[in-house]
Amino acid sequence: MKQRSAGGPDDQLALSAAEIALMWILHHATLPLTPQRSLVRDIVEFFPVALKALSRTESLRGARQSELRLIYFKGLIVAQTHAKQEMIDAIRRADRELDEAMTISAAPPDAAVRRFDAHSHPADQDTLAQIADALGRPPGSVQ
Repeated sequence: MKQRSAGGPDDQLALSAAEIALMWILHHATLPLTPQRSLVRDIVEFFPVALKALSRTESLRGARQSELRLIYFKGLIVAQTHAKQEMIDAIRRADRELDEAMTISAAPPDAAVRRFDAHSHPADQDTLAQIADALGRPPGSVQ
């Protein structure tokens, strides 16, 4: 899916969350409907696909992975494929699994890349802060 040029960084953030939502809806529709299927596992396994899509967005290049993860989570909630509380609970567990994977992996630290929040719209920052708060992160972690 090719990203159209948007008016500014806040528009690109909204488009990014919408793109993730659409990708998730299409992905989710292709998954087998089995009771053993874990929403948490699906969220964790789909994250690299979403990360690749987000990294194509000009205003998000160089953003920390933790910030991109919040945009990803926003897209999952926007997709409305599951009850809101079910999705939030699954996102919390997936966030912990992704944190553990980052701790174990040899990925470069988030501090090595620039932050995008200086250019983003206050409403987007509020949304990301609310998601971070729901996940139990310190308020300053997305500021």
